[in-house]
Amino acid sequence: MSNTLKDLGYRILTALVILLLTVPIIFYGGFLNTILLFVVYGLAVFEYLSISLSLSRTQLLVLTLLYFVLPLSVKFIGVESFFGTLICILIGFAAILICSIEQFSNHPDIKRMYFGVVSSILYPVLPLLSLFVICEHYSGEYLLWVMVCVVTADTLAYFVGKAAGGKALSPRISPNKSWSGSIAGIIGASLASLAWGISFDFGEPVLRLIALGLLIGILAVIGDLFESLMKRSLGTKDMGNLLPGHGGVLDRIDALLFAAPVIFLM
Repeated sequence: MSNTLKDLGYRILTALVILLLTVPIIFYGGFLNTILLFVVYGLAVFEYLSISLSLSRTQLLVLTLLYFVLPLSVKFIGVESFFGTLICILIGFAAILICSIEQFSNHPDIKRMYFGVVSSILYPVLPLLSLFVICEHYSGEYLLWVMVCVVTADTLAYFVGKAAGGKALSPRISPNKSWSGSIAGIIGASLASLAWGISFDFGEPVLRLIALGLLIGILAVIGDLFESLMKRSLGTKDMGNLLPGHGGVLDRIDALLFAAPVIFLM
């Protein structure tokens, strides 16, 4: 078996396991859904900090725990109160992080510290927090709607891109992503949006479901390219290695983080 087929097999098997574990939890919601969100949040933040900061695993775990101040604020203080005091929280939070890094590091690099802390708040923390807000205000089929669109776009982009080839969408950032695959993925996302919206009776007009699907497909491409840009700037191929064939958690949810806020347009 060639390495390409082997990697594809790992990719498909991992995706199936992820879907079997997460789809029922997201659909039915409740306590397990909250636990799932916190697990994804913690893993994603840990991955990002591992790449952007030169600290030991123990130190990274301590910093990751500090980052849980933000989703806990969203969950237990409330969205309205949280966003009303967001600036104060971020300032205090940044101060704690800087003091912690200074304590842990023998050779603190202010540029790397600043980039690691500030960039992590903007991405992936804030997009991840939007998932907490979505799960507080929308039923599971809405988040699954975006996930189905993103997975459809990603799958079609991969296979159509491999089969059709053609000009790279962004050769400097992601040379393997083609125009043909990306366009096929965006069209697939629009059709998936229409099928899911009709099946679960979203009450949205057909053209609006198609338009929202197109928007999800476009944002999925942007999210994927954005993470590719981040990885190139950080000098790494993947954000992690937890998921065989996919890399890390952030590598798997990069498109979802950009596309999920479309739910707020419903």
